[in-house]
Amino acid sequence: MLTKPPSNPESIDPETLENLRDAGETFENQQQYELAMEQYHQYLLMDPSNPWVYAHLGECLRLSGDVQAALEAYSQAIRLDAFYSWALTSRGELYLQLGEDAVALLDLQRAVQITPDDIHLLNQTGQCLCDLLRFEEALPYFNQSVGLDPTSAWGLAHRALALVETDRLADALLDINKSIELDPRYSWAYYVRGRYFIAQGNFTEAITAFDQALEILPDFPGVLQERGLLCMDLGDYEQALLDFEHLIHLNKTNGWAHACYATALAKMDSKSAALQSYRKAIRLGVRDTQVFTETGLLVLETGQAEKAVDLFSKALRLDPENLNARANRAVAYRQLDDNPKALLDLDYAIQHAPVADAWLYAMRAKVHQELGMTAQSLQDYDTAIQLKPDYEWALKGQAILLSQLKDNL
Repeated sequence: MLTKPPSNPESIDPETLENLRDAGETFENQQQYELAMEQYHQYLLMDPSNPWVYAHLGECLRLSGDVQAALEAYSQAIRLDAFYSWALTSRGELYLQLGEDAVALLDLQRAVQITPDDIHLLNQTGQCLCDLLRFEEALPYFNQSVGLDPTSAWGLAHRALALVETDRLADALLDINKSIELDPRYSWAYYVRGRYFIAQGNFTEAITAFDQALEILPDFPGVLQERGLLCMDLGDYEQALLDFEHLIHLNKTNGWAHACYATALAKMDSKSAALQSYRKAIRLGVRDTQVFTETGLLVLETGQAEKAVDLFSKALRLDPENLNARANRAVAYRQLDDNPKALLDLDYAIQHAPVADAWLYAMRAKVHQELGMTAQSLQDYDTAIQLKPDYEWALKGQAILLSQLKDNL
């Protein structure tokens, strides 16, 4: 960033500065960003104290793809004028593009304090809070926005989603209907209508709403994902696969799309293909307890117990209380003949299970048996059978153990 102060400030011609600024703004408006930046740099060589020029240099840098330099320019503008709302908003929006929502929120909320009647800013701040799942906090921003412009389909539909997520369904429906009335081609409003029907438990109408959204905007990623997940929950795995394939086609690096695609494949018993897709998702950076656990289960079925232990352990590092990952890691440890570690996982799972599980007790009975802890094994078999009297696996294991004890007498 060129910020060298002039050797003789009194020699600066104000008209020259004004011409450089005007030329830069003209080039910027014409989307000739390189030429605009040349003018702004020349200005700052002569006068590095103008926050407006730094902010607009930042905008040109952002639109030219130089993100780091853009952040530096916006930040310098803010250092020069801490109340420069446009620079704060622009930097906040750039942080949003970078996925740094929490940092972006700080800038956006500071900007709102300075310009509380800026509808675009209010909407951006509300949406940022929604992205952070802070829906209750988002509502005042959307309320202010809609109060300033009650005919904004965007504002109404986005407030509606916050209302759905805070279980204010009646108010949400009013906003949804008004938004669609104002703009019948606004696909987001139909997406929110789908979310509203899901909250009501009306899944047929939810699918219809998502279909309507995709008729307007066929490549809407959020709707494709939501419809795919709902179809999967409803057992329509073929449609779910089509939606997730569409998502992957739109963005081959979308790890979540690969993970959802893998889950649908697994539901259809295409386990080899599901495992490939889960691995692809993990390579693309997905770090999720369920993804690690489901991948571990598929790996375990292929006989790779050591790799399965690694995957279940990754799941547990993210969520130490995940009983599914812990119980299945015990199974993998048992396959590796590491019964002491299997026992530790089973003890934890049994202790923390919300409801007594016959399978857990039967599995621990097996481990106790292999460790030579006969009394504990018999006690676990008894508990498993009390919980599930017709549990064939536990009954058979108990019978074998009792027979072995009888033979040893």
